[in-house]
Amino acid sequence: MAAADTETATAAADDVATTPRQPPTSLADATPTPVPDRKVPGTPGLLRPDIAIIDDAAKSCTVIDVVVTYENRKDALVAARMDKIRKYDVLKQHFEALGYRTTVDAYVVGALGSMDPLNRRAIAALNVNPVYNRLMQKLIVSDVIKWARDVYTEHVSGVRQYHV
Repeated sequence: MAAADTETATAAADDVATTPRQPPTSLADATPTPVPDRKVPGTPGLLRPDIAIIDDAAKSCTVIDVVVTYENRKDALVAARMDKIRKYDVLKQHFEALGYRTTVDAYVVGALGSMDPLNRRAIAALNVNPVYNRLMQKLIVSDVIKWARDVYTEHVSGVRQYHV
């Protein structure tokens, strides 16, 4: 690449980096509002889903709650998913009454690192890139196993291995 091309590319990158992002001019231009791990504004009760994405322009609401469950029986992952869906049914009813298309689901991981195959639904609802999803699953399983081992080690020896 010639020196002039490099200078032009650098100047263009500087312009993009220093130009402030303009706020949307209408609701149609607005992006969905994520509500991370806190009470969803304007809803009844004190429920705090891990992920809630409200898109006023598209009239859609996606609620996903993450759960790590003990794998003590064959249907433990299914039971954990159903518990979370039942728990957040109040939010679903609230947003559907307002005319929103609402999705309530759970992202379920077993304490020994197993992933529920139905997590694909939650990932699809969040529009997660498939390449990033594969990486994310590996990182989640790795962390779950690390912390489960830490709990066991602390239980047996009384010494915590990792600190937050």
